[in-house]
Amino acid sequence: MDLANQNSPLIYTPDQLQTTTDWLLNGNDGKRGQAQQWLKNRGITPELIQHYRLGLVTHHGRAGIVIPIPADDQDTRYYRKFRIEPWSYRPTWSQKGLPAMVYFTHKPKAAKQTYLCEGEWDAILLGWAMRDDTKIAISTFTCGCNVIPPTEQLQRLPGPVTIFYDLDPPGQKGAEKLALQLGHRAKIAQVPFNQTPIPKGWDISDALNADCSLSQIKAAARQATRPNHKTHDTRLNYEQCLEKIDEILQIEDTARQLWELNRLAKRAELSTAQLRKIHQTRLECARPFAPMDVVDFLARAPESREWIIAGKIPKASTIALIADGGTGKSRLSYDLAYAVASGQSWNGFRTTQGKVLIIQTDEPDVDFSDSLRDANYEQFQPGMVQVETEWQFSQLPQLTRWIEQEQPTLVIIDSFTAANRASELAEKDTNYGACIYDLRNIANTYGCTFLILHHTNKLGESRGTTAIPDNVSEVWYLRHPKPEDNLPEDQRIWSINKSRSRCSGKFVISYDPDDCVIVYHGDFKCTPQGQGGLEGRLLDHFQHAPGIAFEIAELALQFSCSESHMRRLVKRLWRQGHITEGIREVDANNGRGGKSRKKIFTYPESDDQVTETQARQGLVSDDPKSTSSDQVTTTTIYHGSLSSDHPIAQTRDSNGRELAVQGEQVPKSHSEQGSVSLDHHHQRTGVSPPAPDLKEGDWVELLTGYFTGRQVQVVGFPRKKPGWVEVKGKAWLITKEYERQDVRLIRRATP
Repeated sequence: MDLANQNSPLIYTPDQLQTTTDWLLNGNDGKRGQAQQWLKNRGITPELIQHYRLGLVTHHGRAGIVIPIPADDQDTRYYRKFRIEPWSYRPTWSQKGLPAMVYFTHKPKAAKQTYLCEGEWDAILLGWAMRDDTKIAISTFTCGCNVIPPTEQLQRLPGPVTIFYDLDPPGQKGAEKLALQLGHRAKIAQVPFNQTPIPKGWDISDALNADCSLSQIKAAARQATRPNHKTHDTRLNYEQCLEKIDEILQIEDTARQLWELNRLAKRAELSTAQLRKIHQTRLECARPFAPMDVVDFLARAPESREWIIAGKIPKASTIALIADGGTGKSRLSYDLAYAVASGQSWNGFRTTQGKVLIIQTDEPDVDFSDSLRDANYEQFQPGMVQVETEWQFSQLPQLTRWIEQEQPTLVIIDSFTAANRASELAEKDTNYGACIYDLRNIANTYGCTFLILHHTNKLGESRGTTAIPDNVSEVWYLRHPKPEDNLPEDQRIWSINKSRSRCSGKFVISYDPDDCVIVYHGDFKCTPQGQGGLEGRLLDHFQHAPGIAFEIAELALQFSCSESHMRRLVKRLWRQGHITEGIREVDANNGRGGKSRKKIFTYPESDDQVTETQARQGLVSDDPKSTSSDQVTTTTIYHGSLSSDHPIAQTRDSNGRELAVQGEQVPKSHSEQGSVSLDHHHQRTGVSPPAPDLKEGDWVELLTGYFTGRQVQVVGFPRKKPGWVEVKGKAWLITKEYERQDVRLIRRATP
């Protein structure tokens, strides 16, 4: 009878039990014979089989002896416990749906004490042997010697409890554990024996089958002793246990750390996972709940986001780069790391130089070294790029100390799974990704960014628990192009799906095998009419005029969009670190005099300026010492008689036809930045520097009037106005005249 397969009940009725018993007693197949012979060898006769309702079933194709455990006091329902083919070379137990509980094989109504055996077969034999005793109950647990049932089950045991567990280390340990739980009710007895030396694992069944009498068993019960409470004294309390965990987690030897943690778990009678959970909960609860006033919070917070690679890698962040094997995620990470270590721009995106740590635990050293040589990592000075090939997340304290000492800007972990291989948790377990919170705390404390490489599953999503992408600040995906993408096979689609720095998007990159670099091709499927196209043209406009300040109004007019839309695009470029924000002071156009302020946005003239301007906001000090030509600040005050709108050339004639666009500016060369100090002197002292000897074709900056700050080209010298200069913007259709003291030489005419 197959009552234990797919649709079989977890609880038997008396009729179902009788069917299994009939098969065990009267069946005519080989399985019945094997089961009866095995039970006979243990001293269990057909009479005991009928009394305790033992039965025979097939369990997933294998024969199993059923031990029914009463599920109620009326004997109307029974849990089932199977001993699968104990006569074979691979016997096993099966007890699905059976709770940890007490199983009585003899329980007289007037019972005053209990003999507790280690297993069901022992309890069946002893219960049958003492079936005429009216004072002693015989029982066992359904959960083995190492597990103790709940308190309400222990309360079912009548009177004092004498424990007859097997004579082996697990039995001795389980007896002591149970006795400590029962307290003064429990004593531990030694199973009587009549052989020397005592066979290992000697139990009550062995004693009864070796003709030990009931009087010997009762004598052993009278000689039972209370447990040695020395074991109880060595158990740690809550505070001691947590202190010990702190000490263990500081051990650098991972194997030793795991060894000590397992020893502590045994002393605390907990699992190592429970110890880690208690420790983590303690750390979280130890943080005080102290809300901060929003003004104080904003005062201590950075005024703007800082970037390692503008618009791609924010500072003090955690990034997950998720891709299938062979997609090129390692190459991309090495290319980004090279830009950071060298300080060179990455495909036109400005980069903050800093130290790099690459933790490579996913590929062999020979492959790793080949990749670094191909990327020209041999050129770096010692200390700029360091590598580690054996680190694991269990060594997080060592990594923290190293970061505190070396202060790297970027840390790459390739890959998350390989570095977390010592974890006792499954990859699908939510707590598997909890270590990313530790990386986040390190990033916030020391200002470094973690780039964590991870693999995808068959669906192209993050493999394992969703806690991995959920716990990081930025999520990148890298994939091969699909046929409908209409891209070459050697290109990749780089998607930033989640970005707390607000830089999400899809981009196209490829690997140049000749130069061994990643080539950035821009936005994926972006049309010039879309926001991505306008944003790209806007950034290009800024990049072609470094050092030139622009207002929202003039940019909106030039690109034919609303000021609100232009403000969003400019703010996005500013958040990504491409441009800087400042304030220009102009004469107020309200009839009362005074000054008004307008926000201006500038593409920095050097990477040094980017580094400083990303971290600060505010006005330039009026202290002349702070205005040297090599010092850069985010905000510069421009003095002049500017109207409320930034100057633009007339763009339409009387018939409404397009005439001109805003004048384009010519960037200053770095070799001519020394002349800036003359302009600072003129702005702050009001004394004009000596007028330079200008020539046609020279580029100058206007120092006064409506077009203050504009860079224009000298086109002539008015004969009727000695000392005056005629100038014209690059796209202007008209010229204007200025006194020589109101212009400053920027660059000489090209010969």
